[in-house]
Amino acid sequence: MWDYYYQLAADGVRVNAINPGPVPTNILRDLKIGKAIGTGDIPMGRSGTTTETSDAILFLASERSSYTTGVTLAVDGGMSVSPVFKE
Repeated sequence: MWDYYYQLAADGVRVNAINPGPVPTNILRDLKIGKAIGTGDIPMGRSGTTTETSDAILFLASERSSYTTGVTLAVDGGMSVSPVFKE
């Protein structure tokens, strides 16, 4: 991603990404992995919501983030900064 945002920034194009944590959805239920990641593995103690993920997307797509580029925004309740997998 670094290469894209670096090349496109001069043209005013922002390149960002969302790194969502587990959100209870039908696909997680259908794949039977929703229970595999328990809320004990999430520092905030709960799963995220689709609204929380979409709010982050809307922020990065809006003018409120006009000076933001090259960012991967973790919307994961702190999972990306803590050890998730235990031995």
